[in-house]
Amino acid sequence: MHIILRIFALSIIFFILLTGCNTVEESAAIKVARDYKTTEFNLDVIDASSPERIEKQLESTELYLTEDYYFKQYNTKNISLPLQVAEKEQAVLSTKDLQFNVNNKNNDDENIILNYSFILLLNNKESRQNKKINVEGLLTLKEINGKWLIQNDEYNIDELKKLLSGN
Repeated sequence: MHIILRIFALSIIFFILLTGCNTVEESAAIKVARDYKTTEFNLDVIDASSPERIEKQLESTELYLTEDYYFKQYNTKNISLPLQVAEKEQAVLSTKDLQFNVNNKNNDDENIILNYSFILLLNNKESRQNKKINVEGLLTLKEINGKWLIQNDEYNIDELKKLLSGN
């Protein structure tokens, strides 16, 4: 009787651990998403709007993006938005409390959708003025040739645009 109870208890523990963990694919997608968001928003440059610096940012984020999404980001100039904010605010940008959760609303086997959130810190060392912006979004990743790439990124980008417009 004790053996049956032990097996039953171990089965329950195994099931809880199994359902509480991300799959290998989800873990790989989350790693890419984390690396991308860190590259996109952790900026320690103030003179960020130079063409050379924007080109460097494009190159550093390109490896995380599908080709179509890369060109969309390039054409809309959204990829340079964090750089523009850093320069206008004369601030170093960093992410805090970066969180990712798998969004199970999409049953497509080719894509993984992640909800994410973090606090964007803007630290101006000269004036000691610090700002915080809560960033929340939805990333869609697609597996291409065995590698997860960002296919779309929707977040509250208007919060950053307000900083540029002075509102």
